[in-house]
Amino acid sequence: MKTNASWESPLCTEKRNFMCYKQDQTDLTFSYHLITENKTWYEAQSYCRKNYTDLVSIRDQEQNEAVKIAGMKSSDFFWIGLLRDDWEWADGGRSAYRNWDTGYPRTPSTQPNCTQLNVNGKWQNVICSKVVAAVLCYNSKS
Repeated sequence: MKTNASWESPLCTEKRNFMCYKQDQTDLTFSYHLITENKTWYEAQSYCRKNYTDLVSIRDQEQNEAVKIAGMKSSDFFWIGLLRDDWEWADGGRSAYRNWDTGYPRTPSTQPNCTQLNVNGKWQNVICSKVVAAVLCYNSKS
């Protein structure tokens, strides 16, 4: 979100401030928390899920205005919970969980991109035809 409450779509690997929300379970109200630490979108999401409820989701103009007001404590743009991501799991499952290594994902080439796990347990995207690595499969049957 920009300081004027409009939205933009930067790369998720850029580091920015971010807005978390916490939902009160008794009266179902929301409180917004601007975090003035620079993190990638995925790092911000992880932080919010650990310390609050999640990155802020905006459902209507009223919430957009409330988030804008909470964000006025900073003159910097900040992450919200909206994600445009074309990475998908091979089994068709959906998940917002990401564990990209620093500098990844790299801008996709015109060739198909695959994701590999490096020795640090982080993800890297590579051109699928160039992957030379072990394969880990699973069986969902008991």
